Amino acid sequence: MNIGDHVRFLDQQGEGTIISKVGDKLIVQDSDGFDWPMLERQLVLIDQHKSDEIQLVCKTANKVKADDAKSTITKTTKTGGKGIQTKVVDLHQNALCYASSKMSPIEIHKLQIQTISSTLNQERSHHGAQIIFVHGKGEGILRSELISLLKKNKNVSTYEDAPFQKYGYQGAIKVTIK
Repeated sequence: MNIGDHVRFLDQQGEGTIISKVGDKLIVQDSDGFDWPMLERQLVLIDQHKSDEIQLVCKTANKVKADDAKSTITKTTKTGGKGIQTKVVDLHQNALCYASSKMSPIEIHKLQIQTISSTLNQERSHHGAQIIFVHGKGEGILRSELISLLKKNKNVSTYEDAPFQKYGYQGAIKVTIK
């Protein structure tokens, strides 16, 4: 994030513009002229200076408890004597970020797409790894966009519907990395 970027607070209500950096803190000035020292992980970038497109950066540590079924889970399963990493990524808005209730549908969708892209990028070197993206049923918009991204990604070997017994009919997609 840079000086001049417009941001929204994650843990509290409010937004403003980054006016300076002091150490690891960004100073955000709200519309009333108050300065708020914030860490970058406490902010969501909603408008970057000199850019028309809304951009999101949700760099908060996932505050969801480890036992929360909606958090990102990584587990290892054994297949044919080989350990295959299976990563489950829940794309529902409340699983991605605590501040999702303060975000617009466009911001949430961009955060979901960013999460998909960054997960695929992180797993690109883990040959044979599997990722299950839980997108839910909904209207199929996120599912369609996820499939489109998977078709274009050169690191994706295969993708298919995840087991419907666990994730519902067309509620998740299982991806295997090349």
